[in-house]
Amino acid sequence: MAGSRNVLVVAFVSATSTRRAKLVDHRSTNARGARSMKTSLQRCGMNSTILFVLAALGVGLLLGAGCGRQDQEAPVPTYRLVDPSLRASSPTATPIVTRSQPSVNAPPAEATPIPAATIQDDTRYVLAAPAKALIFSGDARIGNDGRLTVNAGIPPPLREASHLLFVAKVKQAGAWHDLEPVLLPVGTASQQKRTLAVAFSGPSGLTPGTVKANVVAYEVDMHARRRWKSRPIPIARRAFLQFAFGILEPAQPQGAVRFSIEACENDRCDTIFDEVLTPVRGKILGWQERRLPLDGLRGRTPAFVFTTEVVAQRKGTFSLPVWANPTIYRPAPAPPQQPNVILLSIDTLRADHLTSYGYRYNTAPFIDEQFGKGGVVFDSCVAAATTTTPSHMTMFTSLQPEAHYLKTGLEVLSPGITTVAQILRAAGVETAAVTEDGWLGIRHGFGRGFNVYVENKSANIMAPTGQVDVTLKKAAQWLTLNADKRFFLFLHTFQVHSPYAPPQRYAGLFQPGTDSAASVPPPHVLEMADYDREIRYTDDELRKFFGTMRALGLNKNTVFIIVSDHGEEFLEHGHMEHGAQNYEETTHVPLLVRGPGIAEGRRVKVNVGHIDILPTVLDLFGIQVPVYANGKSLLPLLRGDSAPGLIRALEERPLFTESLSPFAMGPGHALLPFDRPAYSVRVGNTKLHRYKTPGGFRYELYNLARDPGEQHNLWPQRDSNAEALAELLNQYEAVSAAARSLAMHAQVAGRPEEEPEKQTTHLDPEQEEKLRALGYLH
Repeated sequence: MAGSRNVLVVAFVSATSTRRAKLVDHRSTNARGARSMKTSLQRCGMNSTILFVLAALGVGLLLGAGCGRQDQEAPVPTYRLVDPSLRASSPTATPIVTRSQPSVNAPPAEATPIPAATIQDDTRYVLAAPAKALIFSGDARIGNDGRLTVNAGIPPPLREASHLLFVAKVKQAGAWHDLEPVLLPVGTASQQKRTLAVAFSGPSGLTPGTVKANVVAYEVDMHARRRWKSRPIPIARRAFLQFAFGILEPAQPQGAVRFSIEACENDRCDTIFDEVLTPVRGKILGWQERRLPLDGLRGRTPAFVFTTEVVAQRKGTFSLPVWANPTIYRPAPAPPQQPNVILLSIDTLRADHLTSYGYRYNTAPFIDEQFGKGGVVFDSCVAAATTTTPSHMTMFTSLQPEAHYLKTGLEVLSPGITTVAQILRAAGVETAAVTEDGWLGIRHGFGRGFNVYVENKSANIMAPTGQVDVTLKKAAQWLTLNADKRFFLFLHTFQVHSPYAPPQRYAGLFQPGTDSAASVPPPHVLEMADYDREIRYTDDELRKFFGTMRALGLNKNTVFIIVSDHGEEFLEHGHMEHGAQNYEETTHVPLLVRGPGIAEGRRVKVNVGHIDILPTVLDLFGIQVPVYANGKSLLPLLRGDSAPGLIRALEERPLFTESLSPFAMGPGHALLPFDRPAYSVRVGNTKLHRYKTPGGFRYELYNLARDPGEQHNLWPQRDSNAEALAELLNQYEAVSAAARSLAMHAQVAGRPEEEPEKQTTHLDPEQEEKLRALGYLH
């Protein structure tokens, strides 16, 4: 980057947002930037669509002589203002320690929880957020007057509030309906019972009777004007402030809010941002993204004052405004050989149905071209579990499910266990995720460490389908705004998951044949064909996403990883779908990697697993792997090294899989009893299963080199090596408990974390409905 002439500011005014920004001493800089914006963006290879996205979002993009950090310089976060140490009452303002050399120690995660807020299923860290709690969930009754009345208990976090905003929804005739929010003073609550009788008015069309109801309460500050002040912060050359702001959805009908920022030093305060956000009736406004150059403050040490003010100050008017992720960046040399990383998890994708793994149909030509031929394929990646939640948290923590303890989808990750996103964020890496909710709900701990965590929810909860097109579109929008930074982006799609519903245009692909006894293939064969079509659809959407990456210059400096959490059964061993058996159709998942510095056309034969994802991602960023991680970095193999020591260690280690579903699915998706958990262990080509029985355990032993379909159980002819594997399974829970203890007592923000009780969480109504339709709940 070369000087202020490369600072671009996109001016934007809409019907919903009025800007009166007085960017200190920036008027001439902004004019030059606006005049050169189109030329600069086109020089970076951005097409008119990318230009439109930037303009529509009203965001300035900091660009240098090239894009995608080709000029070896990138903005790095020096101060994240949501960090508790930067509050005005804190003793010091500590800058982020960015990592530019490999093999540094993993930075500690933040000890003090950072508040977060959600708008349109997009959750971000914020300067402050109102307390919020679910206060009622269950059966309630709509009276003859069309009103719903519930006696809502007030939990301790909300008892000090002056007012509470109650937001309710009810389910009737198979659909959820939002009721009118109700604002009440807490002082009217029964002091003994700590309850409030809340009466809600519903939309027309609701009939009297019993309904399922869900009520959430928000703390409301009735003051029209609120301020947040940072500690004094030194401003470096070419620094800029990036942030988002918005109004929480229940308060948007209350009207406009003014958002302003001042830079204050001594007795002088300069307004650097001033904008009114006006919600539109019938439309929810999402986060508003902004980026402000701070050249006019260079060399000064101002405190930043963030102010919100309700515009129409009528009696009883309130709002819930929030500031998200205000961060001060400065340009710095890009760390050598440390690319960005995108991790894409395609839920339920079994490896043997991909072109790159020898499938008979060409289900994924783009993945085969870019990853199979243009990257590294791991022939044998072992899933940590056969369900979504435990496998993904193993990817995030490098701990087995029995150690991190997110096993059934109802648990919450212990605060003493650190995720890959927390480690990366603490090291100055930009972090974001776009998921399709389900078992990856943010309440379980998956959002920790992500500055942005988007949950792309199905429009029809009762018939959830993967939305890979929408998910990748949202990911592309985030990339457009953050292409100049070092980032880690996690993506997840249910597109391949049942119910298999590929777009109609794929109906002609992969037509199944019939045997001589039937004119129509059996149902499970027809379902498998739709499953394969879902894979091709996902492959096609991924091709489009790579087009955006190329337009942004990210294909040259981004390592892309494709993995799956588990596979899928189609009656190979009598079951459908996944969750209750550990055969290869559910435990053998794809792992493919491409990008700068990654070998092309290499296949790795040795067994790897989900536990290796965190160490590999950290190694790509030059961050040392935590001592408690169960896995190993695969980076030497990705670079094409022979790595005999690593190969030997991988060959000798056991890899475990857990099946934790409370039921199995037979032909026709009929529910079958299943006594969980089931475990399996693999060393080399030898694999041992252990299933619970009324009298103890049933074991199955297979040699996968000779019997890849696991049809011939060798347990009756077992030898001492097989007995040793059985002992590993017998000790698995105890060893996992020790691993959990090690992780819990690792240094977290400079102090050892004590073991808390294992926590569980409730499911909100939409999440419960989606998981039920996906087949996880019955």
